[in-house]
Amino acid sequence: MIVTTMVNLALADPACAALVADRVYPRQMPDAPTFPLAVITKVYGRGETDQAGAVELEEARVQIDLYTVDGYASLTPLRRAFRQLFHGRAHPREGSPPNPCAIPRATC
Repeated sequence: MIVTTMVNLALADPACAALVADRVYPRQMPDAPTFPLAVITKVYGRGETDQAGAVELEEARVQIDLYTVDGYASLTPLRRAFRQLFHGRAHPREGSPPNPCAIPRATC
């Protein structure tokens, strides 16, 4: 569930979509990909429950892999866009005000 949510958030985010269009994939990239792209994978996670069952909260460790064919420097804007979306704020040197974080807690 968290991977699908993160993929949808990235696709809906103007900054991320401007860089990767609709090329944000869950778990693996397609066989003949167009670059740049992002792959979001849950590497660990557990759901929360109470006496009534699942409470739709999930603690997860998620990996975001970013790919391009233009070298490392071209990854910088892509990395910043994804970091801002999921970490809830821009890079400190950019001087942008914090954005509301879609994911309650994120570490980059």
